[in-house]
Amino acid sequence: MSNSQPAVYPDILLQGEDTATYHALVDSLRKWLKPACPYEQSLVDRLASLSWRQQRIALYESRLQMFQRIITPSLLIKAWPGIDDAGRNTFSLACMRKKIKDLLNLELLLARLFREAINALAALRKLAEPPPKPRTAKSRKPTTHPAPEDG
Repeated sequence: MSNSQPAVYPDILLQGEDTATYHALVDSLRKWLKPACPYEQSLVDRLASLSWRQQRIALYESRLQMFQRIITPSLLIKAWPGIDDAGRNTFSLACMRKKIKDLLNLELLLARLFREAINALAALRKLAEPPPKPRTAKSRKPTTHPAPEDG
């Protein structure tokens, strides 16, 4: 298959994400997996999309943790000047818990979809393999047995 640029769908790259980095990911997967037909190429593109989204989730997780450590306490102090550290931590954890849980669930879903795409690619390649050559019967030399001795 040609190494043409992948189709970029609006739901893959978000505003501000680097198109060149995404295309480099697709190209590296295509070089590694060497798709042999349009269907294989679409599976490789799907793998690139899933991998990209998994990387994005890791980035979101780290940003959420930073938000929890740095931004949330200062916002809470402004909103409730008398709140103590335990109250700030409890409120921060409650706010972030659902978001982190949602990200983890999405990460698990993406991992499952990634495995399914890899399995589909493997199954397609197995179907495309030429059938095994039939075994040919080796010509057998007639075995000669020694004549029985008279005796």
